[in-house]
Amino acid sequence: MPPMKREEMLIQVVGVGCGACQRLESDVGIIIAETGLKARVEKIDDPLEIALMGIFHLPQLIIDGRLVPFIYRNRASVERVLAEHIALKSA
Repeated sequence: MPPMKREEMLIQVVGVGCGACQRLESDVGIIIAETGLKARVEKIDDPLEIALMGIFHLPQLIIDGRLVPFIYRNRASVERVLAEHIALKSA
């Protein structure tokens, strides 16, 4: 994945701490480090807060305040979602 440059984005990892949630959080951190992406990562792990947001499939990503349609499979799936988000913001 080529280096990404843009203003800092907010990436929120939504999950309650399951294995997939932990891997997603780790993969986001690795992608940010490898690409130089300017991003702040937050974790939303309160089950009540997640339910009130209407999120019932975990883990999920919220990027710049927008819930991203996303099924976490591996790091490549996260790279794809971030690249698509950046392309949409640039258009």
